[in-house]
Amino acid sequence: MPSRRPRSGVPTMAWPVGPTQNQNKHEMYVDVAVVAVPGPIFRGEDYNAMDGVRRMEQFLLEHRGYQALYSVTQMSADEFRRMFDCTLYDQVRDRYGLEDVFMDVYEKVRLT
Repeated sequence: MPSRRPRSGVPTMAWPVGPTQNQNKHEMYVDVAVVAVPGPIFRGEDYNAMDGVRRMEQFLLEHRGYQALYSVTQMSADEFRRMFDCTLYDQVRDRYGLEDVFMDVYEKVRLT
C-alpha cells in the first residue's frame, strides 16, 4: 500500500540523495513483499530464489529504491553503501568506539 513519508530535509540512510527533484516535502514509496510461489515451481522447472533476490536488488539500486533491512541481502558491501548512506552511522560508531562492540549493520543482513 503506498504511503507518504514526511521528509525532514536531512539525509538519512534510506534517502541518501536528499530532497527529490521537485523539492516536495513528501516522497511516495511502496513496500513490496514477494511471497507467492514462483511460476517455475508450479511447472516443475528449476528455480533459484537467490537469483530472483539478486535481480530485485539490482533493480532497486538502478531505480533509487531500497531493500528493507529486516531481510538478508546478496549485495556487496559497496552496493549496500550505494543503497544506504552510512556516513552518520559510521561517524557515531567511530565517535563512541562501537566498532568492536556492535557488528556493522551490513554484517547483520548480508547472506553468507
